[in-house]
Order: sequence, then structure tokens, then C-alpha cells
Amino acid sequence: MRCRLVENDYPCWDDIAERVPEELEETYSDTCPNIDGFKFGGWPTLIQSEIFWNPVDSDAIDPTYVFQIDSAEKRNWAWGDSGVGCFGRFSTNGTQNDWALTWQCM
Repeated sequence: MRCRLVENDYPCWDDIAERVPEELEETYSDTCPNIDGFKFGGWPTLIQSEIFWNPVDSDAIDPTYVFQIDSAEKRNWAWGDSGVGCFGRFSTNGTQNDWALTWQCM
């Protein structure tokens, strides 16, 4: 498996924090592409919805997204049905060595 460092990446529609101008709504995914694959940095590739890291009834602070590994038939790796696994790292005091994993599939 080969990863790549991603610097020019855009959030998927569900991760956009602010309102997108009307003239960009229809062409957003073409104008602002999200890069898929095995990557460090950028934005997570979403399949179902925005990422929810914390377990139910948890007070833990959300980790920061770090990297993702997509399903790849050539590598004999799959997250369910053509899914993607996203890894995040916590950064609050006492949690700097803690990681989180979540995955989504079709």
C-alpha cells in the first residue's frame, strides 16, 4: 500500500462548515474535489455522512482527522462494501497518544 500526503483537498458536502454560495452549490464536487484513496492530511472522504467519532454517551473530545485508508480490491483490503476507514488522533491533555478509528461503507 502506498499513501500520499494531500495538501489541496476539499471537504465533502457534509463537512462544509459554512453556507456555500448558491452559484457554487450545483458544481461544488466538480469545482472543489475531495481526494480519495490512502492519504495523510486533507479531508476525510465521506460515504454516509459526516464522521461521528465519539461513542454514545461519551464526553470525550473529538479527535483530529489524520489519515484514511480506502478499500482496494488490488490490495485485498475492504471496509465493508467499498468503504473507507478514517483515523484520528486526540490532542487534549492526557490523550495525546490516543487514536480513534471510524469507517463507513456503501
